[in-house]
Amino acid sequence: MTATLCAVAGLLGAQPGLAGPPARPWLAPAPTISPPPRPPGQAMHWARVEPGSTRPRAAASFARGRASLGLAPGVDGAALARSLGLRIVTSLAALRSVEVAGPPAHLARLASRPDPRLRYVEPAPYTQDEFQRAYSWMLSWDLVGPNAKYENMVCNTY
Repeated sequence: MTATLCAVAGLLGAQPGLAGPPARPWLAPAPTISPPPRPPGQAMHWARVEPGSTRPRAAASFARGRASLGLAPGVDGAALARSLGLRIVTSLAALRSVEVAGPPAHLARLASRPDPRLRYVEPAPYTQDEFQRAYSWMLSWDLVGPNAKYENMVCNTY
């Protein structure tokens, strides 16, 4: 009975007065998994998503014709984009990521099928510069009211 209590206490984390294994031993990194790159001066928040656990993206998700591609280790972003018939907009080598442009239907197909060269395919975020250009144009045609703010109008969560 005491061994069982120690095992349960170890799984729940060390509690005052309970002896047992160190708290949360499963959080130690596996030796076969490499940590993500760490760009200097930037705080990163990483998440793991199991393959097949996300819904396929519709072409409407890529309506702007842009996507962020996460590259598997050793994959050349420029060569990958050329082979897929896409144009590179931005390359972030330290993050192993490229932003590409292409037809929305093509990007949706790319997101819906597994490719060992890719870690993820996500719609590119709507930037503040793009918002400001569109907002200025809409304001000039009285299509939107004054004082609209990017932070209040744009949700980059897909």
